[in-house]
Amino acid sequence: MFELKENVTMSRGAAWTMRPLTGRRLLVQPCPQRRLYSASRRTITPQARMHVPADSFSGQSPERKAATALRSLFTFVAARVVLEQLEGTAGPSQTGHTSYNQQDYLDLMDFLGVPMKGDGGDEWLASVMRKNHALALRLMEVREAYLDEFEWQQVAEMAFRETREANTRLMRAAAMASLQASLTEAAQMSCDDLDGPSAPSKSA
Repeated sequence: MFELKENVTMSRGAAWTMRPLTGRRLLVQPCPQRRLYSASRRTITPQARMHVPADSFSGQSPERKAATALRSLFTFVAARVVLEQLEGTAGPSQTGHTSYNQQDYLDLMDFLGVPMKGDGGDEWLASVMRKNHALALRLMEVREAYLDEFEWQQVAEMAFRETREANTRLMRAAAMASLQASLTEAAQMSCDDLDGPSAPSKSA
């Protein structure tokens, strides 16, 4: 599909043509199309987007669901990072560990025993803030800072690669199971042919 435009800047992929009646030059420029990433060929191909039912994730898109799950992950990472930072050489504690800030360490240990719900860890952080405001602020600061250290590109590459590899393993396993079943059936039929027809039983 193309658009005819006059007096516009020529872009990549465009070409000049002549209007039949007036002889004026027109720019034939491709119309923008939605382009998607094709995982199988690693190329960008124009095609319709896959439809995901709106009620699949309580009205959320898959991308929103993934973003919430990642926020929960970052919250847990922040908790573990801060917990390690709090461990120090301030002397023995009730838990057998040492800490620069004994109270923050004990509070964080208690909260790590509480499961984080599916809200990205926000409710968990709100609980921490109600008990220890400074600790919660530190956790949020570390959670946000980790966004710059997370290997986003590596996650995308692993997701593409491991999904394809998993599909290949599943198809190979199914093919092997089907082949094994066929060989077993063929072997059983061969045994039946060698045995010949069964003799009729004599009536008493």
